[in-house]
Parts: sequence; structure tokens; C-alpha cells
Amino acid sequence: MKISYRKKRSLRGYAFISVWLLGTLLWFIIPVISSAGYSFFEFNPSDRNAERQWQGLDNYIYAFTADASYSEYLWKSVRETAVMTPLIVIFSLFSAVLLNHKFKGRSFAAAVFFIPVIVASGPVYNIISDDIAKAVTDRSVSDIYESFLISAGIYDVNSSLLSLAEKLSSQATELIWYSGIQILIFTVSLGMIPKSAEEIALIEGATSWEYFWKVVIPYISPAITANIVFTVINTFTYQNNKVIRRILDMQAEWNYGKASAMAWSYFIIVLVFTILFILILKKIFSWEGE
Repeated sequence: MKISYRKKRSLRGYAFISVWLLGTLLWFIIPVISSAGYSFFEFNPSDRNAERQWQGLDNYIYAFTADASYSEYLWKSVRETAVMTPLIVIFSLFSAVLLNHKFKGRSFAAAVFFIPVIVASGPVYNIISDDIAKAVTDRSVSDIYESFLISAGIYDVNSSLLSLAEKLSSQATELIWYSGIQILIFTVSLGMIPKSAEEIALIEGATSWEYFWKVVIPYISPAITANIVFTVINTFTYQNNKVIRRILDMQAEWNYGKASAMAWSYFIIVLVFTILFILILKKIFSWEGE
């Protein structure tokens, strides 16, 4: 039987990714399906003789009603995502616009923003954020900070201001740390805008502000959508997320049923949040296109 050249190339392609497909099936798809089933049962996998007990939706009800920590961490994660997503995207776009202009030290600035993407974000970020928090709360640094406030006419400085400074420094670090990929995507998208578009806008008498909103934003709208979706998912699943830690703690206690129910509940909330953002962006950018 004679095989065409195109079919041979297709078979070679499938052979090349066959190991990846097998690994995805064995270590991703099957565990995901299994975890969905686990969420409706209660069992202890450490005891091979133990039988699975059907729980129905009891594990899901437990996650939202009986487990106070999970509910608290869940709504806190939702609030943080709702706040951090716009901040990260706006900061990334602002940084990319600056990097798109020629100035001295541009390559160095781009490298600094991209460092978090290169290094291991989880452990390194924990070390950096801990060091900043310790530096802010350190007594010598606190004395300098307090002296600065007194010189500005602010007296009776209490620990609440130091706590606020610690929180702001931590959030600023987090904002910069999780913006690397978004800045890269925006920078590439801005570089793909044809020069003729800017020239036409200038000929028509458009200001820089009008050029940005009427030309740049529509051109990079796919990048904005991609960055928002990526940021939503990344914020929901970042290293210090207490919801994921709570799920892992339940798993470590051999409560696979409850842990799976919590994980699937969290997944559904992330999915709904992502779809909601996409629908909103679709409305906005379809309106811009009109």
C-alpha cells in the first residue's frame, strides 16, 4: 500500500508527540477524571481494604459550609483576583508602552521586567517578599521610617502604619513580579503595529491620546484579552494561594473526597471568572471595532 508524502509527514508528527500524548493521558486526563469521581465519595486511599462511601454532594456542601477556612480563603482569593488582574494588566501595558520607545537603558529595563519569567517564580518570590517584609518591620528601618514621618509633621506613629507599609511593599513586589509575561506580550503586540498607522493618524491631526485609544488599543485587543485570561488564571493559582494550600492540606490528611470537591469547586469558580472576563472584553472590543 502506497502512502502519500503528506500522510507520511502526518504520521511522523503523531509519532513525535506520541510520548507527550501518552503522558497527558496517563498523568493528566485520567487523574482529572478520577478526581471528579473522588469528589462524590469518602474514602482513605492509605487503607486498601477500606470501601468507598457514597457522599453525593455532601463533600461540596462541607467545603462551603463546614470548612470555614476554605470559604474564607476562597472569597479572599476572588477579591484579590478582581483587584490584582486590572492592576497587573494596566501596569504591564504602561510598562510595555514605555519600553516601546527608544531611551538609554531600554534593554536593561526590559531585562529587569523579564527576570521573574526566567527564574523559578515560586521559591524565589517567597524569599524576596519575605526579605522585603522583614526589612520594613526591622527596628532600624522602622526608626528611619518613623523619623521621616515625624519630619513631615506626622506624630504618634503606631504599628498600623508599619503594617500598611509592609502590605504596600509586598503588593508592589507582587505586582511587578507577576507582570513579566504580560509585558512581553504587550511589547511584541505594540511592535507589530504598522508605522503607517501612526503616520496616517498624525496626518489626520490625531493627538497622542487619540492615537492610543483609537489605533493602539484596537490593534492590541487580542493581546489584552490573552493577558487578562492569563492573569486571572495565574492569580488564582499562584504560589502563595491559600485555597490551594488548604486543598493540599486536606489531601495530606487523606481526605481525598473533600480535597477533590474543593479542587473542582475552585476550578469551576476560576472557569466562570475567566468566561465572565472574556464576555466583558468581547463586548468592549466589539464596540471599539464598530
